[in-house]
Amino acid sequence: MLATETTTRERATNGAGCEADQATGLMKDGDQSRNDVPSPIVELLTPKRWIRVGCWTVRTLYQTGKLAQVVSELNRYNLTLMGVTEARWTDSGKQKVSFGIVIIWSARTDNDHREGVAVIISKSKANTVLQWKPVNERLLCTSG
Repeated sequence: MLATETTTRERATNGAGCEADQATGLMKDGDQSRNDVPSPIVELLTPKRWIRVGCWTVRTLYQTGKLAQVVSELNRYNLTLMGVTEARWTDSGKQKVSFGIVIIWSARTDNDHREGVAVIISKSKANTVLQWKPVNERLLCTSG
């Protein structure tokens, strides 16, 4: 990368500035439009890594086998993160389930199996959640 920058600077000082102007995103003459000049800001706006995010109203995770079904769908669609509504678990917590997948949930505290939300995180990103805070049975905050 350093060699490329040095070459660009030499060409700019030698009078052949068209390549240097294109590298910096400057227009070289009045006949050039904005679309013809590459924008250096585009590189800043492109993602470094892609993740796949999904959401699902599962109606309940309180039944036997429902969590396994949701984890199966997470893997089937190759999702990194899945938001789940109507989980219907109680209290709040964090648990590692099969294959290193992590589930974080927030639900009612009165032992009534209604409402509740959860976030299911794939094994590849399970360690990226640094902290989480259950707000109520409809809201869960995570940060990473």
